[in-house]
Amino acid sequence: MPILAWKDSFLLGMPEFDDHHRHLAELLNKTHEQYTINPAGGALETVLLKLADYATYHFQAEERWMEEKGYPRLDRHRKEHDTFTEAVAVLEKECLAGQATSAALFFFLAEWFSTHVLESDADYARKP
Repeated sequence: MPILAWKDSFLLGMPEFDDHHRHLAELLNKTHEQYTINPAGGALETVLLKLADYATYHFQAEERWMEEKGYPRLDRHRKEHDTFTEAVAVLEKECLAGQATSAALFFFLAEWFSTHVLESDADYARKP
């Protein structure tokens, strides 16, 4: 069972970012799936690196768009992105060190994603 169920309420009406969000949700679910199969496996490391790389790509694209539009809450939004990036970095560090990863961290990431898209991202989508 996925840790994050995709909902149409995640759609912002901005095709580029909607596609990014779908892909991030898929990667988050794949990362959790690999964790449940084999927490110390190489497949987990691979998909975790993909999640980290894609999140960075998406956050940069989103922040660049916000800068271009003069979005007034860019700094706050960037800090939220940093929170996600830091949590993924903890997962990467634990995984690469062969340490057990807390399942709670996956739930944090899924909750962060839902809240961030439904509230923070929805805010910039309403105020282009």
